[in-house]
Parts: sequence; structure tokens; C-alpha cells
Amino acid sequence: MTTQIEIITKFARELIHTDSSSSLERAITLMITKGVSYLPIIDTNNYGIQSYKGFYKREDIFNWYVKNPGKEIKNENKEIFKNKDSQIREIEMNSSFDQVITALKNSSAILIKNKNQFTHLITPRVVANYLESYAKRFMIFEELEKAIRERISNKNIDLNILESRIMKTKKKYNVNQLDFGEYETIVSKMWEELGYKSFDKKIITKELEKARKYRNDLMHFNSIESEQGLEAAKSLINFFCTPF
Repeated sequence: MTTQIEIITKFARELIHTDSSSSLERAITLMITKGVSYLPIIDTNNYGIQSYKGFYKREDIFNWYVKNPGKEIKNENKEIFKNKDSQIREIEMNSSFDQVITALKNSSAILIKNKNQFTHLITPRVVANYLESYAKRFMIFEELEKAIRERISNKNIDLNILESRIMKTKKKYNVNQLDFGEYETIVSKMWEELGYKSFDKKIITKELEKARKYRNDLMHFNSIESEQGLEAAKSLINFFCTPF
């Protein structure tokens, strides 16, 4: 199963790094051309196992140029530019999302390691982009639920009959407090009352099922391999928002 960190890495660029034997000129060139602020130093042994040795920071390079006008940085010992503090942390690919957040609290970035290989550099911006993407998807489902609620209200559906006729529970229903599964049931069981007698119920209930499964995965931050459920939600918004 795809881990949550693997999902986050989709919002990160491919790892740009150098190694201990490479020149300082190479490090500077990589940072400028690739537009990275942190350049990890990663060595690989004869067995293909990688180890993290520190990092170069673009800010340190720029500060050197400001303080040393006219000098050649290649004449400097590259070791003075290597950082080995906790600004970059290492975590395994199977770590939890909470571990990612904890690591970033005291670090500028984290290196993701998978089977002895470093794959990505995760920064707070990457995590923010990941959460923003999720938030936008949640908003789509909020819009869908709102459209269904408004349909129920506009058609004056009496929720008091749900207890015996549909849900078979003693719960008192409020249109603003129904969960997605209950909306799905109402649409299925009260199709004609909602004014959809002339439409194909099977198509809509099938799309609702796709949307519900996608929403459940979204709520639990599970891996989502297909966007069919999200597309179903978008099409359902159009359906329920169209007056008939």
C-alpha cells in the first residue's frame, strides 16, 4: 500500500544532491541552476547504500560572495561550507505523517530514505502544497453535500419518516447534520420525492458510491490511485445544482 509520505513526495521535486568528492563549483552550479536552497551531500558505497554527510546552503554561498568581493570561491576549502547540524533530518519512507511534522518543527527540511536510498527532500512548502491539495478536494465534497441538502430542503422532504422508512434507527435527523452515507441513502430511497422520476437513478447512485469511497479515503488520508471518485463528485454537483 502507498504510504502517506509517498503521497507527499508527489508534491516534491526529484532529489538534487552532490557527494563528498564533488567540487564546490559543482555544488554552487547545482544550487543556482536547479534553484535549490539546500543541497544534501550524499555518498554511495560499493553496495549501493547511501549515507548523508551534511549539506550546502545557498545562503552561505551568497554571504561569502558579499563578504569577499573579487575573490575566487574555488580557492576556499569546501569543508567550511558543509553544514552538519539538524537543519536537515533523515526519516524513513514508512514513517507517519506526524513524524514528518515533528521532524520539520526543528528542521528546515527532511530527507526521505527508502531501502538505503534517499529519494526526496521535503520542506514545509512541500507539506503545505500537499495539504492545500487535500483541502481543495474536501471543498468539492462540501459543495456536493450542500447541493444535496438544498435539494432536500427545496423539495420539503420530511426527515421524520427516515427513522422507520429508510434508516430504521431511533436517530432524529437534521438535514444539516446528515453524513455522506445518509445523503446517499436518501437520494436512493426518495428518488421520486426529490423530483428525479424522469432520470436514471442507477447512474446517479453509482456515481454517489464512487464519490463516497473516494471521500472515505480522503478523510483517512489513504492512498488514492484513481481520481474517478473526485470526478464523480464534480459531475454530481452539476446534477444536484441544476433545477428540474
